[in-house]
Amino acid sequence: MPGDPDLRDDDSDEEREDATAEPRTRPTYASDQRLAIFRTYANWVAGGKKHANSPMKQLIAKYGCSKNYPKQLYDKVMQYGGVDDRPKPGRPAEFTEEVWEHVRELIREARDRKTRYSSEECVLKLEEAFEGEVPAARTIREWKQEAGYKEKPIVYKPLISKRMMKERLAHAKKHRCASDEAYIEAHKLTVSIDETWTNELLVPKKSVDVHPNSPFKKRFEAMGGEAESEAQGVKIMWLCAVTSEHKIGCYELDFKTWNAENVNPLSGKHAKGVTAAFLKPYLIQVAKDAKRKLGGTAEIKLLFDKAPSHKSLFKAYSKDKDLQKWYKGGIELAPAKGPDMSMLDAGVNLYLKREIRQNRASTAAQQRVAMRAAWEKIPPSTMTNISKRVRRNMRKVIEHKRAAISTTNRPFWAEFERRVEAHGGRSSRVYPCSMTPCDL
Repeated sequence: MPGDPDLRDDDSDEEREDATAEPRTRPTYASDQRLAIFRTYANWVAGGKKHANSPMKQLIAKYGCSKNYPKQLYDKVMQYGGVDDRPKPGRPAEFTEEVWEHVRELIREARDRKTRYSSEECVLKLEEAFEGEVPAARTIREWKQEAGYKEKPIVYKPLISKRMMKERLAHAKKHRCASDEAYIEAHKLTVSIDETWTNELLVPKKSVDVHPNSPFKKRFEAMGGEAESEAQGVKIMWLCAVTSEHKIGCYELDFKTWNAENVNPLSGKHAKGVTAAFLKPYLIQVAKDAKRKLGGTAEIKLLFDKAPSHKSLFKAYSKDKDLQKWYKGGIELAPAKGPDMSMLDAGVNLYLKREIRQNRASTAAQQRVAMRAAWEKIPPSTMTNISKRVRRNMRKVIEHKRAAISTTNRPFWAEFERRVEAHGGRSSRVYPCSMTPCDL
C-alpha cells in the first residue's frame, strides 16, 4: 500500500523487513493537486477534526504524500494565502567562474603581501567588484577547502621570537672580542659544523611538457637540468666543518642507508632523517681531522646549531666518554635563527652551492664532483675573512639590540638571490647579512 510505512497494518511488518530499502524522494504536486489536498484537510479542520472523519488515509492513498504534508500545506495557506511556492530570497546556489576567479586573485594578492584574506573579507571585496548577490562567507570557506587552499596563513621564515632575540644577543656578547685578530685567536680551536644539502635536478618530463612556460622550467634549463620520464630528485646531504683559520673537512652523509640498516632501540622503528647515533661517528672523524691540522694536544670545542640531532648530542655529552675524549673543550649550541653569526651559513655553504650552480651540476654524480672540487678550491684566507664578517655581524647585533641585521623577512637564500640580481648577477661579491664584499 502506498504512503508512509507507519500507517500500514501490523501484519505487514514481515513484508516490510524483507522489502529492499529504497531512497525516499520528496514528491512534487501540481497546483490543482495542492488545492485539492488543502480543501479536503481544511473541511476536516472546519468540522472539528474528528478522528472518525479523518481524511489522512485517503489523501495518502490517492496522492502518496506523507502524513504531515496536508497540515504543512494548510499552515502555509493560512500564513501566506496561497498554495503556490514562494520565490526564496537569498544568494543563488551557483556562481559564475568569474566570481571564483576573483576569489583566487584575492588569495594570490594576499600571499604576495605575506598575509591572507578571511572569508568575510573576501565577501566585502566581492561586493565592491560585483553587482547583485555574492557568495556568503561560509560558501567561500567551503569552496577554499574543496579547492585545496590551506586554512592557516603561510608562515614565512625567519620568524624570530623574543626568546630567540635574547639568545642571539647573549651569543653575540659572549663571543665578540675587542678586535678581529683577538676573535680569530679565541676561536681557532672551535670547530663549527653544519649540514647542507643539494638536490639532483631531475624532474619528470611530463611536468615540463604540461607547463612549457613555467618559470621553474626556465630556471631548470638554465641550470643544466635534464627532464626524464621517471626521474626523482636525489637529496645529497653534506657535513662541513671549519674553524676561524682552517677548513677541516666536507663529508657526505648517507643517512638513508644507515637508517635502513639500523633500528632505534627505544622505538624499534627506522628513522627517516639525520639522528644523533648516525652523526656521532662523523663527529669523531671531524675531531681526528681537526687534531691533525691543529695539533694532537689541542682541546677542541664543538659548535653547532639547535637541530634535533645536535640537541641530543649536546644532552648526551656529559655521559658520553667518546665525545668527551675528542672534544675536551665541550659542546656549545648556537642560537636559533642565527645564520649571520655562523661561519658556514655566512659564507662557506653559500659559496659551495654557488659553485655547483655555476658548474651546472645537475645529476648526483656531477654534484659530488663539483662539491669536492669547490671545497678544495677554498683558499686558507677565506676562513679568516669569514671570521671577520661574523664578528662584524655580532657587533651589529649588539648595537641594534634586535634580531637580525637584514630588515627582510624573506628566507635566507632568497635574500642572497635578490642581492645577486641587484649587482648584475655577480654573486661572488654579494652575501646575505653582510654589508661588505667577501674575497671568496
